[in-house]
Amino acid sequence: MFRKILRLAVERGTARNDDLARDLNMSPELLRLVLEQLVRRDYLRALVPGCSVGCGCCPLRTACLYRGRPRVWMLTSEGNKLLAKSDISAQTGEL
Repeated sequence: MFRKILRLAVERGTARNDDLARDLNMSPELLRLVLEQLVRRDYLRALVPGCSVGCGCCPLRTACLYRGRPRVWMLTSEGNKLLAKSDISAQTGEL
């Protein structure tokens, strides 16, 4: 599931959590928790125009004016490794 969410979030560039949740057939609350987990595990970073840090590390994240708006998601090097690993597994037929 993590890999599917990573791919979808990054392929879209910007997306509202509600739209991603609908496309993934999950609640917006569950998606928010999963995205937070992906950020904590350093697979994904949320970027906001004008900010120099990802939303997960920002001390102002609860008061942010961009909260609830479309996010630009950036795949981290760890996220790239996870997706590359899944691509190799898919090519070899591994689960």
